Amino acid sequence: MTQAIKKPKKNASDGVCFEKDNEKWTVYASTQSPYAFFYLPFMTLWTVLLTTSHFGTEMLRGNLSLSTVLLLTPFILITVLYWWITLLLMTGHYLFSVNDTMGSIFIGIGTIGWTRTFNWHDIHTITECDNWINRPQLGFGHKKIRMEADKSLTFAILLSQNKRHHFLEILRNQLIHRKAHTPTPSLLTQNAPPPAGNASGTSPTQQSKTP
Repeated sequence: MTQAIKKPKKNASDGVCFEKDNEKWTVYASTQSPYAFFYLPFMTLWTVLLTTSHFGTEMLRGNLSLSTVLLLTPFILITVLYWWITLLLMTGHYLFSVNDTMGSIFIGIGTIGWTRTFNWHDIHTITECDNWINRPQLGFGHKKIRMEADKSLTFAILLSQNKRHHFLEILRNQLIHRKAHTPTPSLLTQNAPPPAGNASGTSPTQQSKTP
């Protein structure tokens, strides 16, 4: 768990905000979704059924045997995971932040969440790709944003299509701007000054052999 950067002041009607201050810029995207109205009652019912079951009652009473613990552990982990997803769909957000070369991607609720860091100058391509649970026939048609570098990063699976496309457009524009203002290695070589004491560009060895 980590602490998020403060939400940008500029708001957008689709829940995506962008703010830039010199070399520092942030993109904020809310993960609020109508799917929360489905997950909330479902998870409430699931939790009630789990805690009122025979094994759940035994757990609440403290009568835990090894078999009970082994049986309940996967159900408890699944319950915690889906409650976290439910809360993200109710009031969560992504926060993409870049300060000069260092960047971070935060997902969470308020200041509680998960952050991944990266070097912004290592990113060379930003695309949209299919998510591994992409199953249109089951209602899972989500895509995600993919940033290509030495190690690729994917995120934004919880964003709606409109939010994801807006988010993606901002990132691509910032990438284009960075590439346009970053000198290429060939230009740096061409513009590099000649070695000290060698203004003509002739090597010291050649100069010494000149009569």
